[in-house]
Amino acid sequence: MEQELLEFESTLMQEELAEQQRLETLCRFRIDLRKQGYSHIVPQFADMDEVREVREDVFKKVDVLVNIAEDAQKGAAPLRAYRQSLRDITEQSFDFSKPFNPFAPIPTLD
Repeated sequence: MEQELLEFESTLMQEELAEQQRLETLCRFRIDLRKQGYSHIVPQFADMDEVREVREDVFKKVDVLVNIAEDAQKGAAPLRAYRQSLRDITEQSFDFSKPFNPFAPIPTLD
């Protein structure tokens, strides 16, 4: 009985460690997106709600870039198309058991 309890505790600790590592990777991914508009990190999302959370951050960044482009009278069409692709992300199906990156790099202003 004691051996089974030790094995259970060990398994639980391994699962907690794996979840902590997954969340740390997701945080680094989000920081990269905020800073540079893309990331080479491929995170593992737990569910579509996490994808939506990250997408909200990207929406905010793209909205600012659209305003900057319009103020500078530069073409905002690529940014608007990118914004539409962000909306379409939730219509895709993903295998949440594997890491993936559904976010293409944010277009830059010319």
